[in-house]
Amino acid sequence: MQDLMMFETELTTEEQLIRDTAHRFVKQEVVPKMVDAYEKGYFPQEFIQRTAELGFLGMSLPEAYGGANASAIAYGIVCEALEWGDSGLRSFVSVQSALSMFPIFTYGSGA
Repeated sequence: MQDLMMFETELTTEEQLIRDTAHRFVKQEVVPKMVDAYEKGYFPQEFIQRTAELGFLGMSLPEAYGGANASAIAYGIVCEALEWGDSGLRSFVSVQSALSMFPIFTYGSGA
């Protein structure tokens, strides 16, 4: 796809690495399994551990709390790549990150 808005030129080195990792994961691991998963109506459970290993869960949180302290741009890039592979996977990462991990980080007591 052409980058008509010159978006790619604005990415930091870290964001480029995150983009490349997300694209590689989706192309090599997600897409090959999703046809069968879709046909049989299941969510591949191994994607849960794998997205955690890649640092995609709670990635905008500080490293001290298990995040990657990544930018909102990096988070968006990952979500876009995951959505390309499977909307359910992107939804899983978004819900885990934004509706679970972020509120606990923001409103939790640390106790």
